[in-house]
Amino acid sequence: PSQDSETANRIKEIYKSVTIKYDEVFSENDVIELDEQSISFCAAQLQRYSLSESSRNVISEAFETIIGYSLKGSQGQFFTPRNVVKLIVSIVQPDKYEKVIDPACGSGSFLIESMLFNWKKYEQLGLSEKATDEEKRDYAMKSLYGIEKDDFLGKICKSYMTVLGDGKSGIFVDNSLQYPQKWNNHSIQLGTFDYVLTNPPFGKDIKIGSDIVQQYESDKVDLAFLERSLELLKDGGTLAIVLSEVLFHAPSYKKFRDSLIFKHNITHLIDIPHDTFRPFNNAKCVIIVLQKNKPQQDSIQMVNISEIGHDHKGETKYQYDYKSNMYTDNILDDTVNLIDYYSNHKKGGDALVTDVKSSIVLQKDILIPRYYFNDIVDYDVKTVTINDLVAQGILKTFEGHGSPQSHLKGMGDVPYIRVKDIGNLEIIINPIDSIPSINADEWRKKAPPIESKDVIMVRRGSYRIGDVGVVYKKDLESIYTKELQFFRVIKDNEYGITKNNLLMLLNSPMVKEQIKNMTFIDTTLPTLYKRYMDIHLPLYDSNKMKKLNDIADKNYELREQFWDSLNDMNV
Repeated sequence: PSQDSETANRIKEIYKSVTIKYDEVFSENDVIELDEQSISFCAAQLQRYSLSESSRNVISEAFETIIGYSLKGSQGQFFTPRNVVKLIVSIVQPDKYEKVIDPACGSGSFLIESMLFNWKKYEQLGLSEKATDEEKRDYAMKSLYGIEKDDFLGKICKSYMTVLGDGKSGIFVDNSLQYPQKWNNHSIQLGTFDYVLTNPPFGKDIKIGSDIVQQYESDKVDLAFLERSLELLKDGGTLAIVLSEVLFHAPSYKKFRDSLIFKHNITHLIDIPHDTFRPFNNAKCVIIVLQKNKPQQDSIQMVNISEIGHDHKGETKYQYDYKSNMYTDNILDDTVNLIDYYSNHKKGGDALVTDVKSSIVLQKDILIPRYYFNDIVDYDVKTVTINDLVAQGILKTFEGHGSPQSHLKGMGDVPYIRVKDIGNLEIIINPIDSIPSINADEWRKKAPPIESKDVIMVRRGSYRIGDVGVVYKKDLESIYTKELQFFRVIKDNEYGITKNNLLMLLNSPMVKEQIKNMTFIDTTLPTLYKRYMDIHLPLYDSNKMKKLNDIADKNYELREQFWDSLNDMNV
């Protein structure tokens, strides 16, 4: 036989012995499907390395890379970026003598990171190398547990745990949402764990089985995992879970916040960017850390992560050096400072972390960290909120008319203004969307009469939230979607806010930044909802406010003349 054949036969014999020894990882039907030449090539490449003599951290890095490639694509919903996992473990800091479980463990990243976190503690105990290894192995076997429904991912996790720390005995392929008495293994019991760290799968294509849905408060998978995670914990135990952002603010989910979140002590809320799980999953998420059945502490630590290290395509993002006009080798990732901040209590996380009184959070019923970062910004100018202006009778605000039936669009000559039609501080009229005047008359009854110099703001849509435009005479008879909010100054005031400069104030960078922090995902679309009432408008000195008024007024009149002359030409 050829050398390739001899090598392949030997590798297959070794593999067979491994499948017998680790029958929890491999099944009888598992075989190496590579041809002899490929097997020989792989062996030749790998024989230069000794995994047994490498540090386990090196093995972890290698295995993480392999797992990363194997999970991308159809299994993307199970993949949690390692920097997110490391951050959660750094915040929670599981104790080396307590039990950790992930009921949706996937590849086991939370369990592995918890193991590595505690292994560092064992290395600092001053024990002999043999005793340290025994303690590490004992921890992996007795303290780490995972349940994974998908058989392939279960094998990945067991393999990972086997290579790193022989912790495969705590990994079970089962449906963690099933009734516990129907689990294949009864060593996992509800109410017995000190920590639950998990990123449950969720999405429109992931459903709870009809045979078990009645045992949960909601038929949504992520809420069911939240409920089951709480059941797995001891009283006082810690849960860290990644959930869809909509759960943390939408009025439709309030009853679930009351029953599943507010009954426990919320310690941390972590805002992660929309790009975190992209391009494999488009979910915008928030991480919550809470302690089961403990009274709410005085404050909640809010963590706001703006950069996660990659963009929406999954490409690495690097820091840009404006002096050299070049990208550096440093990855743009806020978790680097945060992990150091929580693990070693070093400076570096302060700009990303703030404590908010829990009474304020509960009153507002908003659990999105970036929302509260607006309150700690030093604007360098006096401000007044839209809510205060409305309460003082200075400002009137109302939403648009609504959305005419689709079959009416393009059938008339009355403009219908949508979100996409607000741009460059103006209202764009698209004849394709115009509706018949007889239908427009009915829609006009659904909102106050529109006036010149009314300011419009986009408050919901896939893009352009916060963009503003101003009403000219040409726009008075139009019908406006409810996704647009109108603002109108109705009386003189001590602040110097006028119909003219309101547009400038709402278009200021300060307001844009606030709106970015107030825009949340609701169902599938970003929305500002009624949070626009909390926007702080800048109040400059009287001279600057008057200057803004005069400039805006002058430009408005010039633009009005343009529209008038254009209309005359059309006539």
